[in-house]
Amino acid sequence: MVCGAGEKRIIYRLPEVSTDYAAPAPVRAQRMLAPGVMGSVGVQSVDLPGGHKSQRLMVTIGTKF
Repeated sequence: MVCGAGEKRIIYRLPEVSTDYAAPAPVRAQRMLAPGVMGSVGVQSVDLPGGHKSQRLMVTIGTKF
């Protein structure tokens, strides 16, 4: 999400998100797209060298065979 003020000279930053209510396991949303076809969306987080963190949005579509 990107938020900004109408005037470019005014800077608006959102406060840090609290981790007090974070889910203990990765959150995945799943949905049946068609008979036998399942779609899911999830977030993966990987620590990178230098203290940076990579956040990835994974979209998966699967079928039974």
